[in-house]
Amino acid sequence: MNERIKQLRKELGLTLEKFGEKIGVTKQTVSRIENGINNVTDQMFKSICREFNVNENWLRTGEGEMFVQLSRDERVADIVKKALASDDEFIINTFTALGQLTPAEWNLVKKFINTFKENIPTAASSSGSSSAPVKDDKPVLKAAHMNPGATQEQIDADNAMMESDDF
Repeated sequence: MNERIKQLRKELGLTLEKFGEKIGVTKQTVSRIENGINNVTDQMFKSICREFNVNENWLRTGEGEMFVQLSRDERVADIVKKALASDDEFIINTFTALGQLTPAEWNLVKKFINTFKENIPTAASSSGSSSAPVKDDKPVLKAAHMNPGATQEQIDADNAMMESDDF
């Protein structure tokens, strides 16, 4: 199991410290587990599976897929659950407000976002000092990554989402 925990951490792009923070242990504890010095407690095992959506069977035996495949609704519920567990009042207030919108209000939000996307000034129409990328006279939106551990695959997927018509 120790090798699989290291494999998981590397797959997630997390440092020992960040991985440990998410499951409530120190980076030294994670290191000692990965190196076979310490064993994984039942509580830690459950925390790893819950926090990172890891397939219990894979973590115990190495068999099956590393991650549990969630439905769209389960992924959304997981995102909202994690956001609401935050200590950041802005995040909590934002999700609370969004959760109370009526269908008509959601349409207004959608129109606002679409209008916002259409009216972002292009580099050609700005003061000439912009270095924002432009494609077909429209700005190319790029995802901002607060997570320095984001993989290139995650960054590319986020950028693709930003460029889609659904955003």
